[in-house]
Amino acid sequence: MIRRLRFVWRRARRTGRDLDAASYAAGIVGGVIFLAAMTGVLGPTLDAPRHHQAGAERHASR
Repeated sequence: MIRRLRFVWRRARRTGRDLDAASYAAGIVGGVIFLAAMTGVLGPTLDAPRHHQAGAERHASR
């Protein structure tokens, strides 16, 4: 994978394309996703009510 990334980077540099904007955008998107995951925006909340499963309790009491 690293070899492929190096190849893409060299080809882009040879053709005159600048990949700085793409790398900045990837960093910003990655940072936003990281912060969203760390702050609890993504995923279940810890204070959510637990679902009651009557069937499971009945089975456990047998």
